[in-house]
Amino acid sequence: MKIFISHSHIDKNFVEHLSYELINQGFYLWVDNYELEPNQTLDTSIHKAIDECSHFCFVLSASSVSSEWCLNELRLVLEKEKQEQRQCVYLLLLEDCTMPRQIKNRLSVDFRTSFDSGFNKLLFFLRKEKDLSYGNIYDDLYKRDYAMDWGITNFGPHGDFYMMEVTSISWEPNKKYSILAEYTFMGQRDCIDLYENFLEINEANKLNDIIIKSATNTMRIDPREYIIPLKDGKKIEKTVDFHCTEFDVSFTLVISARILGDLPDSDVYFDYASIIEAIDNKR
Repeated sequence: MKIFISHSHIDKNFVEHLSYELINQGFYLWVDNYELEPNQTLDTSIHKAIDECSHFCFVLSASSVSSEWCLNELRLVLEKEKQEQRQCVYLLLLEDCTMPRQIKNRLSVDFRTSFDSGFNKLLFFLRKEKDLSYGNIYDDLYKRDYAMDWGITNFGPHGDFYMMEVTSISWEPNKKYSILAEYTFMGQRDCIDLYENFLEINEANKLNDIIIKSATNTMRIDPREYIIPLKDGKKIEKTVDFHCTEFDVSFTLVISARILGDLPDSDVYFDYASIIEAIDNKR
């Protein structure tokens, strides 16, 4: 999860305090004070940051709601929210002000009387979202959107499993079909123990990084093994076992994929390893 903080420069002290506390809680941030590169224009940088971030905090103050720049950021973020069909904007009320028309009926997190009280409420909402990550990977040939979810799941008589699920949709802009793929990584007691150890030190995402990295390294040995022929819109499934020697944990990947949209005249060869490798490169 990476959080974009939109604010007026007049509220800089509040945002610096907020950023410090969020970073201490393990969140990644984009704040224009910190991450603007020397040769980037602010407008280009903002668009790139909004594309890359999954959640957004808009600091409501008399200064921000009268700033054309802040309102433009809000407009871009609300457009992204509409496109992705999910709510990802958190309104942080720093002082009494006139709510922008687009958000006047939304609830806000109240920071007016107490930073600690407001921050604890914001943290509650963010932690509910933290175990579900969204992202996209676009290049000259392919466009890919993905979502990740993870946690410990009980399978009745089979016991508990650690599961990480990745759902991706891939397409080429000039084609009339897309490919829906679902990746389910499953590990038993060794994975669960490692996950619980990471939770104790507030690094819940660490096991996911290990799994993605181990899978990527294994798939690179012979990439041809990880190509699935798709045809007739039928779902194709494949199972692969992996082992991470660094942490001595084993897990199984069940991959399923199928074509959505107009079926092509010939088979489509889906390289499912490329999705995992692209996510690994982005993390």
